[in-house]
Amino acid sequence: MAVGAREWPLNGSITARVDVVAAATSPATTPPTITLSASDAKGRRGTTSFPASEIPQGFVVLIPDPDGVGVTFPTMQIIAGPEAAVTSFDISFPFSGSINTTIRVSSGYNPDAPTVTIDGTTYNPVPGQLLQTSGPSGDQVISLTQPAGGQAHLRVTVDAWAPPANLSVIDLDAPYDQVVPGSWAVIETTDTENNTVTVVPAQVTAVATIARADYGLSGKVTRLSLDTPWLTSSDLLLSVARDTVVFVQSDAVTPARVADTCDVQGHAIELDGLFGGLPTGRWLIITGERSDLPGVTTGEVVMVAGTTQGAALAGDTVHTTVQLATALAYSYKRSTVTIYGNVVAATQGATQQDVLGSGSASQAGQSFPLSRSPLTYLPAPTAAGAASTLVTSVNGVAWQEVDNLASAGPADHVYMTRTDAAGKTTVLFGDGAHGARLPTGTANVTAAYRVGLGVAGDAQPDQISQPQTRPQGVQGVTNPLPASGGADPDTVETARANAPLAVTALDRVVSVQDYQDFARGLAGIGKASSVLLSDGLTQFVHLTIGGTTGQPIETSSALVASLVASLAANGDPHLPVRVAPGQITLVVLAASVHIEPGYQWTGVSAAVRTALLSTYSYDGRSLGQAVVLSDIITTIQAVPGVDYAIVTGLTTVAEQADPASTVNELAGLADTLSAQPPPSIAVPLATPVRVDASGKQLKPPWVINPAQVAILTPDVPDSVVLTQITL
Repeated sequence: MAVGAREWPLNGSITARVDVVAAATSPATTPPTITLSASDAKGRRGTTSFPASEIPQGFVVLIPDPDGVGVTFPTMQIIAGPEAAVTSFDISFPFSGSINTTIRVSSGYNPDAPTVTIDGTTYNPVPGQLLQTSGPSGDQVISLTQPAGGQAHLRVTVDAWAPPANLSVIDLDAPYDQVVPGSWAVIETTDTENNTVTVVPAQVTAVATIARADYGLSGKVTRLSLDTPWLTSSDLLLSVARDTVVFVQSDAVTPARVADTCDVQGHAIELDGLFGGLPTGRWLIITGERSDLPGVTTGEVVMVAGTTQGAALAGDTVHTTVQLATALAYSYKRSTVTIYGNVVAATQGATQQDVLGSGSASQAGQSFPLSRSPLTYLPAPTAAGAASTLVTSVNGVAWQEVDNLASAGPADHVYMTRTDAAGKTTVLFGDGAHGARLPTGTANVTAAYRVGLGVAGDAQPDQISQPQTRPQGVQGVTNPLPASGGADPDTVETARANAPLAVTALDRVVSVQDYQDFARGLAGIGKASSVLLSDGLTQFVHLTIGGTTGQPIETSSALVASLVASLAANGDPHLPVRVAPGQITLVVLAASVHIEPGYQWTGVSAAVRTALLSTYSYDGRSLGQAVVLSDIITTIQAVPGVDYAIVTGLTTVAEQADPASTVNELAGLADTLSAQPPPSIAVPLATPVRVDASGKQLKPPWVINPAQVAILTPDVPDSVVLTQITL
């Protein structure tokens, strides 16, 4: 039997003892005396004695309940005579419910060589030996003494540790006056043997200050009654308390707000608080970093379809959720998103007020030049796609602008404008036969208009910061998104190319080709391509458009809105139309050039590069126009000083939303081009995407990829690699 270090019991113990003492005279033939005794930490004691030949039957109480101790003597057979005696005791501890210890002693009348069995474990003590062991619920000690010539004395002691009387009561190490009923406590217990930590949060139901004397200490402590047990019935030793920390005197705190890290996308945006003033139909601008393209910041204009207030998650605060009329085009990182709510449409042009002159009824066809130019035109749902900002008034009454005075009557208050090659605009009035003459008056002809036109008005994001006027409450302005749709006046070449379009469409859109021709004739649109497609569910006309420069057209711009309105007014009302901006595809080529004698490579190579960039510029290419190898060779060989040329590499790369990604993909690509360039590279028109990248068939509705235009750009020098043939 091992002897271990004694630990304090957590809740005290009850000691039960069996003493078998040999008779003082004739111990070998006289039955010994058996004494059973019990004591507890409360000072209660109980004992009973009897000769081994008169063992009681049934149950004998040593310490009464509560937390009492009793002994059960089962029916047994006593072997008479000095040879042997068998005695069995079943000591029970009702305070723990069902802790019982069975002790069996087997010996002669003189217990100098007994056999002791405790709960099935057998021991054979010898005189002068002390056997001690610690079990999971207490200590056990067996001793046998026999002085020389004296009586043999066998003692069996069972020290049982009491389990907790109340698993939900805990005594702290000192008084804590600030702990009150209803507050919270957290009990953290460490199991050093298993290296685990148990945390029990509980609410305090009762608090008391008591005097306690245990474990060799005494003093006042705070006793807490909890609504949740912090102990188990197997927690018997003080080591449980030594490894326990109790957190009390809790203060009410507001839980920290957990940031929502989900991307902002789809038809709804959850805001971080309550916001009013967001009626249906209000425009918002959303900007932020795209989650699919790290580092790329973009934005879009959306319309409010409605708002809701509420909190879907437990503990969440009531907040506003904005429902959008259409889903967001991109997915944004929530931490980078900014929502602009005070959104108004802004267009190019500074307001100008002019007194044009004085009218004279005696003069036919009076004309007055505007003092400033160029006159601003804005997108409008008209056949021309634009409307003048000029308002001309006579005697304070606005007259109507017409395209031509020839169709006007003699009493019609109309005028027309004419713009020369320098951009100077002149206002022309009728002669009395075609349009009314101006009435006589002094300085009675005035004009209000805006000045400014072209791609110069396509401001970059946040470029606009100074309002021309400052309404009350406005502290500043900005343009989170770039302006788009600006177009310079048509060049002679552009005007010559677009002139037949008006005759072809005749301001009526009937065939699929008419959609393309009609769009090409509108101001601000330089390229257009129309095809009849289906997304698997609906048939429609898909119209791809491009601006007059290579800058992308925003789908939310006024230019697109006026185009859609014009098509709706002049086209088939039963045929749906979808408008999308075109995509840029960059051409990458490598060529070897042999120059004629007397020419310098530096000059010839620069001329070749210029010729290629001009031929394959945005202005020189059409949507869906293929890149043909023979055309490239023809362009190079048309340059003075070129003897012959060999194209050694040719490919195309789709321009990506992230400019850095495009540059990285282009960098060094020309050096790895195939030695056998293809005869031509097809550039697709608008087409539905029916399969994904892995070849899996997609379900309708399919996404429609717009038409593309393939160009060379001077912004990426590596897109054209020229080498000299010196042989």
